[in-house]
Amino acid sequence: MIEKYEFTDDLLIGNEVIDDEHRSLFELINTVVEADEKNEIPKTELLESMLKQLDYYATNHFIHEEQYMEQIDDPELSLQKKEHMAFVNYVEEESEKEISEENAAERIKEIIAFGASWLYYHIMGSDNMIGAFRKSDIDQSADPFVYRNEFITGITFMDDGNKELFGILYEVKELINSKEEQDSFDDVMKLFTKLLDAATTLVSAKESYMERIGYSGIDVQRRAHQLFLKKISRIDVEHIKEDRKEYMEEFVLYISNLLSVHIVNEDKKIPKT
Repeated sequence: MIEKYEFTDDLLIGNEVIDDEHRSLFELINTVVEADEKNEIPKTELLESMLKQLDYYATNHFIHEEQYMEQIDDPELSLQKKEHMAFVNYVEEESEKEISEENAAERIKEIIAFGASWLYYHIMGSDNMIGAFRKSDIDQSADPFVYRNEFITGITFMDDGNKELFGILYEVKELINSKEEQDSFDDVMKLFTKLLDAATTLVSAKESYMERIGYSGIDVQRRAHQLFLKKISRIDVEHIKEDRKEYMEEFVLYISNLLSVHIVNEDKKIPKT
């Protein structure tokens, strides 16, 4: 049995049109899950219908989302466009594959899993950031890859950990800038692995500290941590067919902004002991 997916309040971004479209996609996925379980429609027809609906959704929803970001002059627009295109490319690749009775059932499960996971983490990790950086109190004229006094929480291990993350992000940015478009980015990906390892260690220490002091905001922090780690681990270059260097430049800037917003909005609320 395939799990059904629930659209919860923490997936709302505050724009009625976009929120309704996100909700509709969850409904589409759950409709396919239900139809797959009832087994009343041939799997080949169900797969073909699902791919057509995903294509229609991506074509229309991504336009609406990007238009809204243009209206508010959101700095993450270019990265969002590339992530949207990666999803479109995935749907196109799946649509071009031959649909047969032998492969339809398994492909339905795979596409549902991919679509639901991508959607959830894209909304929580990218769409929820729409407008967030500009609305924050962060010094937006400063170098986004430099750890600054405004990020100090007064909790030593946390400040040292956040400073380390900014240091790795700076390394990534410098390495990307030194490359040409046709170069291999394997060494950049190794730095993203280093970033993920350092972030995982810091998250574990932070959550242990919050548990020890009985911090009431720990559930919010846990969700944010899960999404931050997932975002780093899911850097998607496989489905980026062009401008991979530009995508990586924008991705590392996005991660830096995401970290900055989290520190200012959440980490600085954690009490010192």
